[in-house]
Amino acid sequence: PEYYERDEVWCAESLARRAALQPRIEAWQAEQAASRLEHEKHIAAPRAAVFAAFADPQRLARWWGPDGFSSTFDAFEPRPGGRWIFTMHGPDGQDFANACVFLEWRAPERVVIEHLGGMHHFVLTVRLHDE
Repeated sequence: PEYYERDEVWCAESLARRAALQPRIEAWQAEQAASRLEHEKHIAAPRAAVFAAFADPQRLARWWGPDGFSSTFDAFEPRPGGRWIFTMHGPDGQDFANACVFLEWRAPERVVIEHLGGMHHFVLTVRLHDE
């Protein structure tokens, strides 16, 4: 009987801790929902061709990033768990180091990338579909 009493007390304490943390959990969930950004771009090309341009590091380096930027890739391993280490070079000569890991790589429809970094940590999902 002593074991069951301790188990019940532990469960009650755990639920009390969860209840005490619930406002913080809900605030974090709201922050995550508020920080979600969606962007859609129409490209006049079949998704297989767009995916092929994404999969080829030489081609991707030419168009990845804001207008006027170029990129140098140090590692490009397009597979789940693969690394993507690159530097974006701004038109003003400033360099921006980037480190990412591919979470998903599903040709020709979906790529999910986790951008690692304290200031700019995010997950990017690229979905391609034909219209």
